[in-house]
Amino acid sequence: MNMDQKPYQITSSSNRIEIKWQHLQQGNFDNYILRYRELHGENKTFRLMETSENEIVVKNLKSSTTYEIRLYVQKDGEDELVFKETCDTSASVASQFMLTSEKVKDKPWIYQLHPVSVEKLSEGINVHHMISDISVVDKDNMKTILFVGASESGKSTLLDALINYVLKVPYADKFRFKMIEDTSDQKAKAKNQVVSRTQNTTCYTIPKKSDFPIEFNLQVIDTPGIQDRNESQTNKEISKQLMTLFGSNIVTHINAVCIVLPSSCRLTQEQQDVFNEILFLFGNDINCFIPLVTFDDGGNLNALNTLSEAGIPFMHHMHFRFNNAMLFSENESQDAWNNRNESFKNLLASISVNPKQSVQLTENVLKLRTDIHTDLKVLKRSSRELERMRRNISQWENEVNYHERIRLENENYQYKEDELVDTKK
Repeated sequence: MNMDQKPYQITSSSNRIEIKWQHLQQGNFDNYILRYRELHGENKTFRLMETSENEIVVKNLKSSTTYEIRLYVQKDGEDELVFKETCDTSASVASQFMLTSEKVKDKPWIYQLHPVSVEKLSEGINVHHMISDISVVDKDNMKTILFVGASESGKSTLLDALINYVLKVPYADKFRFKMIEDTSDQKAKAKNQVVSRTQNTTCYTIPKKSDFPIEFNLQVIDTPGIQDRNESQTNKEISKQLMTLFGSNIVTHINAVCIVLPSSCRLTQEQQDVFNEILFLFGNDINCFIPLVTFDDGGNLNALNTLSEAGIPFMHHMHFRFNNAMLFSENESQDAWNNRNESFKNLLASISVNPKQSVQLTENVLKLRTDIHTDLKVLKRSSRELERMRRNISQWENEVNYHERIRLENENYQYKEDELVDTKK
């Protein structure tokens, strides 16, 4: 083969190299052997691929990296060099966002994404515009997902995994992004306390870009982790915060309500009540959850049985499994990475065809429930006042009856009437 004519073609992208060559005409050989490695990498070991065809695609490569490529033919058990070449992969879509993010950890590099703008609707309710602002026109192509989950269910890490999927972070690139910012309360974790990463209700808006794997603008509503304590103030605030958010022009509709829960979980009565209350807000428009199962090890989905036993309605035919435990670790397997991305792909594909439901009715329901709750408090106060008056009247009647009996027993009996004491004082 005349190496000067370069009878081969090499093309590359950010994470793959495609190689085509002319079939060898002379001699018999068994297979082609491709060996490749990072030219300037610490690991000098060649990785190997084998084919009988005259083309091959090397996948899952690092971006912005020079690779050394060698093609051999295998003859009689010996490898004979056909050609060797170097090829550069381009920068990945995700790498550009490192420039505007804050590095918070090494090995792997973890970058905190910061919103390009923030809207504070009220105390505890924020809107974070990620990547870029979304114009009013673009809102027509908006899909909105509401995420709910118990504290420590893995909801925040799931949303961090989602942004890595949307930004097309390659597995081979040892950097990852976080979208959910930790609060100062996270320091309590060092004391082995259970603290939800999400303290407020936050709506994240993510625009559609030509290089992103989504065909629509995305709104993600992240709610505080539901506590397992009775009368938790956080639990009481969730519906109020949603009412405020739905009353704004930021969120106009909902496409799906997703419940995040670990593969093996037990729901407290408090958590069950909050889940049902959230679903009740949407009436008949959205009458069940889409389960997103976290910490999934590929075994039985006990979480779905837990939902059934608790009487929480969900889509039995539509649930998605995720294992994000090693998302920010150097040791995560490529299979786990690929499986997670496939789950996100299927989830977003299903939501893309879900009919959108206006939150106007939900807002009205929330306002009606608030009014009813106010009326109930007034009625309870009135009821307590009536009960106090009833007890006083009963006490007075008992006194009258007692002295009437004494009078009848002794016509000459005289008594001094005691002054009734108001029990409210």
